[in-house]
Formats: sequence, structure tokens, C-alpha cells
Amino acid sequence: MNISIIGAGNIGATLARKLAAAGHTLRLANSRGPNSIQTLAEKGQPAGQPDRLAIPVAGDDPQAKAVAMTLVDATGFDAVDAGSLSDSWRQQPGTPAYCTELSCPALVTALQAADRDRTPHNRDALINEFMSAGELTHAAIVARNRAITA
Repeated sequence: MNISIIGAGNIGATLARKLAAAGHTLRLANSRGPNSIQTLAEKGQPAGQPDRLAIPVAGDDPQAKAVAMTLVDATGFDAVDAGSLSDSWRQQPGTPAYCTELSCPALVTALQAADRDRTPHNRDALINEFMSAGELTHAAIVARNRAITA
């Protein structure tokens, strides 16, 4: 499959590397130049691993969603059907599914636990905390997202 990715930051570069390894043809656009693309830590795991992380996929076109879910699997993550685009708020900042690195069963539970009324408050609390905290590690960000949105 021919795939284009705009942005070669942590996410774009990781996706590009994994999709290329899975045999896809990639085009990568990056405003910071080719030297900014770096080797990143591997988070993806082979299918069937108990610690494999899951990624939610929402969409209104079943065929397009199936393609997206196949690509998620090809990058080393379990794909979770997160419903329609109108349901995608359940995976936005301030919800239990956002930036919390969950397994498939835990992600399904997190998507179901999302509370539309609490989401803006959670999101704003996280942003304020992150802005005042200075430099945070990835693990600290995940831990704070889990704690505030639980």
C-alpha cells in the first residue's frame, strides 16, 4: 500500500519505520528537515503478546476503518473499534483512553468510561499541570493522564 505521512516527529517517524518494515511504500513530509528523523524506542509488540498496547480507531466508513485497523496491527499495536466519528470524543484529551498506553481490554473499558461532561475539566487540569511542571518524562505524562481521568 502507498502511504503518506505528514510529520516526522515521534509518532510519524515510528509509524513510517514500522509500516516500511511491513512492506508498505512510504512518503514522509517533515518541515524540520531529514536530520530531525531519529530512531525511537520500540513500543509495538507482535500480535498475541499480553503487554501489547492498543490504539482506538473510529470512523464512519467500515472499509476505511478496516484498513486503518490493519495498519495499526502492522505497526505492532492492537486495534480497538472505537465506533463512529461521532463517538471519537471518547479518545480525546481528558478522557481515560487518551495518552494512557492501555492493553486492548483496558482500552475498551476506558472508552466506555469516558464522561463527556468531565472531559473538558480533565483536559484543562492536565494542560495546566503540564505547563507548570517543567520538563516531564513520557512515563510521568502517562501516569498523570491515568490519574486525572480515572
